[in-house]
Amino acid sequence: MTNVVYPITFLLRETPSQEEIVGAFISIWDETFNNLIVPNLTTNVDGTATVGLPDGVYNAVFYNEGFTFTPIFFHVTGAPITF
Repeated sequence: MTNVVYPITFLLRETPSQEEIVGAFISIWDETFNNLIVPNLTTNVDGTATVGLPDGVYNAVFYNEGFTFTPIFFHVTGAPITF
């Protein structure tokens, strides 16, 4: 078994202005929402946050006051991902 992790980058932007959302929190959960994998990533001035994750199935949950986000269900399968 290897301990390889792949970079997963989230880019949060407002709709319709496409301005970056700075300071949003992102939590990464397992596929069943039973285990919190990464408690709090925070988007930077570019509206991005990056984390390294091994192959697996995850859910990303987003929070920033004044915004409504939809959680993302995603698979990491041996390659970098950008959302």
